[in-house]
Amino acid sequence: MEYLISGQLLYHAILHGAEQTRESRGELNRINVFPVVDNDTGNNLAHTMQHILTNAALLDNVRPTLLEISRSALIGARGNSGAIFSQYLYGLYENSPEKPEITLSELSQYFHMAYSRAYEALETPVEGTIITLMRTWATSVAELKDREATLRDIFEEALRRVMLSLKDTTNTLQVLKELHIVDAGALGFYKFIEGFVRVITGQIQYVKKTAMTEVSKAEMSDVHALGKNASFPFRYCTEVLLEIDSRQTEALKSELKPLGDCLLMSASENLARVHLHTNEPWVVIRASAARGTI
Repeated sequence: MEYLISGQLLYHAILHGAEQTRESRGELNRINVFPVVDNDTGNNLAHTMQHILTNAALLDNVRPTLLEISRSALIGARGNSGAIFSQYLYGLYENSPEKPEITLSELSQYFHMAYSRAYEALETPVEGTIITLMRTWATSVAELKDREATLRDIFEEALRRVMLSLKDTTNTLQVLKELHIVDAGALGFYKFIEGFVRVITGQIQYVKKTAMTEVSKAEMSDVHALGKNASFPFRYCTEVLLEIDSRQTEALKSELKPLGDCLLMSASENLARVHLHTNEPWVVIRASAARGTI
C-alpha cells in the first residue's frame, strides 16, 4: 500500500518537530561539548526553529511550502547545528514536486536528499553526530516504506532505530564517552523527528504555540560545568548571511577554509550562510562581501 501525505500534514509535522526541538534547548545546552564546549546548541537550534515557526507559511502545495520552511531556517540559522539543519531542510525541498500531496516513497527520497545536502555542506563530517542520525533516519524509512504495515508502525520503527543511533553517539566520540552523554546536535535532531512522527502518524493534532518555554534554573544549573576547562583555538564563532550567485559559493568556501575550523556553508536558492570559528572575523566578512551582498 502506498501512503499519501498532504502538504498541510507535512507542514504541521515539520513545525511540531521544530517546536519539540525548541523546547529542548536547556537539555541541549547542558550536554553541548562537541565540536567545541560552548553550551549553546540548544540556544542556536531554538533560534533556528523559532524563525521557522514565526515565518514559514503554509502554501498551496508541497514545493513552495517546503521552500518557505527551508528559507526561514537558513535566515534564522544560528551556530553549527542550525546551519546543518537549514541545509537538511533545503535538501528536503530541493526535488519536491508542485503538487498538494506526495507518496511515502517520494518522501523517503527527500529524506535521503536532505541528508546528502547536510553532509555535503560540512567541511569535515564527523560520525557520532547529527549527520549520523540524519542518515539513519533516511535509510530506515527507505528500508521500511514497502512493508505491509501501518504508516504509524513504519515511522515508529524508523524512530526506534534513530534512538539506537543516538545512544551509540556516546560510544563513537571519546569526549561523549568520557562524560556519559549523547551528542547535543544529534539529540536535537531526534527531538525534531520525534515531533514530526507524532503528527505525521496522526497521534496528535498540531496546535501552534505562541512562544518559547523558559529554560528552568534546574535545566541550566550545570550548563557551564562540562565546559569549565575548555580551551578555544579560534575565539570567534562567525556567521555571515549573504545574497550570492551559486557559482561563487565554492570559491568563497575555498577562501575561508584556511581561516579557522568548523566551516559550514549552507545555501538556499540565491542565499548562503557562512559559519566559521576563526580568529579573524573581519577577514571572513571582507571575503564574503567580495563574493556577494551581505
